[in-house]
Amino acid sequence: MEDVKVAAWMVRYGARSLAHNLEFIPSDREQWKPAPEAKSPLEVAAEAVRVFGMYLPMLEEGDFPKWRKGFEPPATLAEAKSALLEISERYARALEAAGPELDRAQ
Repeated sequence: MEDVKVAAWMVRYGARSLAHNLEFIPSDREQWKPAPEAKSPLEVAAEAVRVFGMYLPMLEEGDFPKWRKGFEPPATLAEAKSALLEISERYARALEAAGPELDRAQ
């Protein structure tokens, strides 16, 4: 279970790092893309929030939900930062609370 503690630490570190770096992006650059096929800073942050939310039910409830509600992406970097910090902490806590069920194939 030491690996799970390391994974939870990495989740927290990565989310806090991304959230911190979002503070340096001016609001007029939230949707800026370096290339048409690239994601904007807001889209990158929203994707992190979406992925944590997609897999969180496996840890909190033991399985994927039978139905999924639609994902409403954050509208601003401030919203993305708040959502990212909240859901990543929930995810890290759920990882730390998990038991041997993590050893089963998904």
